[in-house]
Amino acid sequence: MALSRIKSQRELTLVQRITRDDVQEYMRRRRAVMQWMEAVLDVVLVIDIVDALRNGIVLCYLMREIEPDSIPRIQEDSKMAFQLKENISFFIAAMVEYGVPLHRVFHVDDLYYAKNEVSVVETIHTLATLAAEKGFHTALPAHEELSNVIDVSTLLDEEVDEMRILLARVRKCAPGKSRKISAIERRKLAYLLGSEEKIQICERGFTRLQALVRGHLARKKCAARVRSEAYRDRVALEILETETKYIKALRTCTKHYLEPMRASLGSKSQLVSEDQFKAIFSDLETILNFNESLLLELEPRVSNWSPSQRLGDIFLKLISFMKVYTRYVQNYDMAIATLMKAEEKREKFKLFLAQTMEKEECNGLGLNSFLIQPVQRIPRYNLLLKDLVKHTWEDHRDYEDLFAASRKIEIVTKELNEKKRESESMMKMMEISEVLSGSKLSFELAEAHRRFLGHSSFPSTPKGKDALELYLFSDLLIIGKQSKSYLRSRTTVKVLECLFLNHIDLEVEGECLYVLKNGTRIRNGRFAMGAEFEKWKALIDETKSLHEATRRNHAKATLGIAGPQAAQEAPRAEDVLRQRNSPKPGHRGVMKRDESLAGLQATKFMLQKELNELEEQSPRKDKKDKKGRYRMSMKRDKATQVDKEAEGLRAKLEADLEEVDRRLQDKRDLETVGT
Repeated sequence: MALSRIKSQRELTLVQRITRDDVQEYMRRRRAVMQWMEAVLDVVLVIDIVDALRNGIVLCYLMREIEPDSIPRIQEDSKMAFQLKENISFFIAAMVEYGVPLHRVFHVDDLYYAKNEVSVVETIHTLATLAAEKGFHTALPAHEELSNVIDVSTLLDEEVDEMRILLARVRKCAPGKSRKISAIERRKLAYLLGSEEKIQICERGFTRLQALVRGHLARKKCAARVRSEAYRDRVALEILETETKYIKALRTCTKHYLEPMRASLGSKSQLVSEDQFKAIFSDLETILNFNESLLLELEPRVSNWSPSQRLGDIFLKLISFMKVYTRYVQNYDMAIATLMKAEEKREKFKLFLAQTMEKEECNGLGLNSFLIQPVQRIPRYNLLLKDLVKHTWEDHRDYEDLFAASRKIEIVTKELNEKKRESESMMKMMEISEVLSGSKLSFELAEAHRRFLGHSSFPSTPKGKDALELYLFSDLLIIGKQSKSYLRSRTTVKVLECLFLNHIDLEVEGECLYVLKNGTRIRNGRFAMGAEFEKWKALIDETKSLHEATRRNHAKATLGIAGPQAAQEAPRAEDVLRQRNSPKPGHRGVMKRDESLAGLQATKFMLQKELNELEEQSPRKDKKDKKGRYRMSMKRDKATQVDKEAEGLRAKLEADLEEVDRRLQDKRDLETVGT
């Protein structure tokens, strides 16, 4: 009876080619698909596969397991047909994006109205095969692993014929060799592409064809827009939720940490000094006030969300506030260092932090966990806006503002990351310069153009015990050896060689690597080769090539600069501040320091650290035994001399610190005037 419904001879021929063995093979694939879905989702599909998948919910969760974030939303609590069809449409669109060929994808009606179960099974089978090829953790079970496979011999002939018809339709849609065109069809094609008279005869057919194509494209565009709008809904809600949590965290930090610490300033129970308080919290309150106003604008728009709602203009306002975030990120490392130092030195402050962290509102988070949140927020804005722009169509009224805000925040994020790396590199170079000693290092190591790349120790010979220290910078290679400093009671590194990369070459001979300066091997430039040093050799060669390329480009740019001198202008506020920033005649000042804001902050931090260490490790402190004699057989005149050296060093550090404070304040004044 089923075959009698077939009207086309060609379709009947295709059905007749489908055998019972083909139907049995389909039954195996059907069972394999069901077992695969049960393994992926950890569920049991006790009902028929079409009934289990009809609402599209299982399919959407399946696709999310394979490709996270591929389904923007799932209509779970609805019984409306259009919403359940939306689930199926999202699944189909996600499959196509994942790489399933279009000719292997079923239609929404094939599943929702149970028109073609075979097409649904074959589509999911193709998806499972593709996922396994891409490295998905669960593969289709083999034939011997299948259970409860339906035997075709137990089915009625009518059911088998129905399966054959559906299989024939699926195979008919599969791409294959193009069939030969008959003579009649050639004449039809000639009519379509022939004279104007013939085209006019078929004009009604052309019009109908155009309407069908336009309708198909419009439905396709509408489906894509529905999916994009679902993504926009989710991203907008995520922006509001994360902003609410962010504001809540900043308010908690202000209430339980900032305000009690500020209230204690100047009292007997003072937790930290005023300078430490400013260094720790920086611009936190300013950031909180601005983001509270930002949240007030976001809430009504997201609450009344619609496909035409806008958010781009709100984030454009955020761009003008990025300077405060930039300053906070630059000060973050110093804030954490100040916090750790205060916690080590002040038991009362340490107890306050521990007690505050146990409060219910703080949820076990320490002060450092709150301080890092503004640092993490800008990259989060960047990711959310990128996602929002990606799913906003170009003719949307908010697209231009969103795109502009996304690009600007992306630029700011890159600048913040770069400045943070510069600050970290500057801090590291300042720390290294405190460890290095010797007359070979006759210049300031911490410079704005220089980047620290790595440090390691290597023996000078394969069986050697004495290790040499290597410090690699973007333009410099320092070779040193550890030595003991009695004045500061710590190990230092004496600089043996200080080599600029454009003057050196590397040469391997046997098991050793030699450093050559101007073609000649240097005295302290022999190292035992090993697996780690081979990596270092490659890094040095790469850095050297990059440094030489940078120098060539800089030379070309310098040769290309030409032009008239700038016209004389009246003195501006910036010039007055720069004149104040220059050292006074006869004043020693802080020479050879990086004059950027990050450099001055790093200099201040290192000077303060050095001064604190000097005060803690005074040569007279705890140096006498019970009889009043100095340890290490140090004579009184020698001890007095060391005291004088320490006092002189302390005076020098205090003067340097005062000078850096003055320059740092002038630098901030310059920024304020520029703004």
